[in-house]
Amino acid sequence: TLQVIIPDEAIRAIQPHAIEYLSEISRIQNLYEITITENNFLRISLDFFYESQISSIYSDEGFMNSMISLEALFNDGSTDISYKLALRAAFMLNPIFPDALSVFNNLKKAYGYRSKIVHGSDSDVDSELQSNICHYNRSALK
Repeated sequence: TLQVIIPDEAIRAIQPHAIEYLSEISRIQNLYEITITENNFLRISLDFFYESQISSIYSDEGFMNSMISLEALFNDGSTDISYKLALRAAFMLNPIFPDALSVFNNLKKAYGYRSKIVHGSDSDVDSELQSNICHYNRSALK
């Protein structure tokens, strides 16, 4: 059994801040809960982003979860999904990824792979594209 011993001096230094720290954590948690309750698309996006990080973006499952996360953020209907996703994400991510055309093209390409996977075809998504999708997803949620 691992036993952690915190020196009394450290406890005395931390103690005055503990209540304030816990109160701030509680406030942030409450804001998060209100935000995801009022914005279902954000809850879905965060849930799938979390799953993409657990299952590894370099697997089909991780890639699909990351794509679903991005779709939840940038899509609003059932038509022109790949175009809307790519266009809106490229626009919103432009301050972080200045080459908007590359972002647009990568997302269009990734959506094509996503569709192939969903419809039962073999996936041949290269690791660089998977990595880019992960970075776009993480950046969009910041």
